[in-house]
Amino acid sequence: MHSQKATTKLNPILLVIDILLVVAILAATMYCVRLVLDSRGPQPEDLTGVLESLDQEQAQLEAEIEKQQAALTKLLADDSHAQTMAELHQQAVTVQSEIEQLNAQYAQDSQLLTDVYDAERMQQRIADLRTEYGIAVRQLEDKILAGESDYRICYLTFDDGPSYQTGEFLDELKRLEAYGTFFTIGCSINEKYNLHLRDEYLRREAREGHTIANHTYSHAFYGPLYKSVQTFMDSVEQQDELVFSITGIHTDIVRFPSGSHYTAHREGSIQALLDAGYQWMDWVGNAFDAGDNNYTPQIISNAVIGQAREDKVTVILMHDWNIRTKLALERIVTTLREENYLFLPLFKESVMNGNSTPRWG
Repeated sequence: MHSQKATTKLNPILLVIDILLVVAILAATMYCVRLVLDSRGPQPEDLTGVLESLDQEQAQLEAEIEKQQAALTKLLADDSHAQTMAELHQQAVTVQSEIEQLNAQYAQDSQLLTDVYDAERMQQRIADLRTEYGIAVRQLEDKILAGESDYRICYLTFDDGPSYQTGEFLDELKRLEAYGTFFTIGCSINEKYNLHLRDEYLRREAREGHTIANHTYSHAFYGPLYKSVQTFMDSVEQQDELVFSITGIHTDIVRFPSGSHYTAHREGSIQALLDAGYQWMDWVGNAFDAGDNNYTPQIISNAVIGQAREDKVTVILMHDWNIRTKLALERIVTTLREENYLFLPLFKESVMNGNSTPRWG
């Protein structure tokens, strides 16, 4: 395309050169004719008229040659053609640059689409693995409850986090090779806690194999949370969106702040949760670590161990903002593990979802 346009622009120059060549040939022909005629010597009188005519034509041709030479000189001196060529070159460079940019953008967009697709596939694979694991745990629960297994399960659950202490709980659980379930909230975290720490702790909970569960975004059981089924569900969905935006994992287990018995719309709220694809969980045992009783780690561990022993499969209510609870974990885990208890994260398929009645607190 570029060479065709350049040729078009050069055509005037080629035309002038062609004209000059024709004129030069004619002039040379006339000059040769004159030489021939001159060499023949005197001729009849009509020869004089021919010579005069040839002289006149030669003069006209010489004048035309001068005119065309002047035109060519002017054309070559005029830089408009050079400017046009420079403009065409610049346009070609610009178009090429735009093409390269489009190719780069296409490559970037293609990679982004690939990354999004890979991320979605990874999220789906994680969800599938969680489901497979949940089904396997449920089968184990059924065997335990049917007396077909010597194992026991103690689900350690932690409410109202993440907090400044959550990192220490995660460190301790990792050291003890135990897993827990964290019923997380959002509003109070935004007001009281460092958001960077919150995000990092949520990611660690997911990354280290714990279950991130939903304790509503607001936890405002004294406020508008339980005003209606809709206000409750709005807070549940808001917390799920928060957790997903940080971890890429949806919450699928919900705990009512203060327990399901606290809400004035219990049945309607439970049905709304089930319709939205959630399960719900209260608890069986209680570490009694939410108040200002200043229970020591010894008292807390005694309470948890004693309550856990009464059930083959149990759910313990705890809080990951109470440092004394963290200090009680080692005795709880080591003691009950010697009695064949497993410390697993809760999953949606667990028999304890919707079937855990608080026995203490």
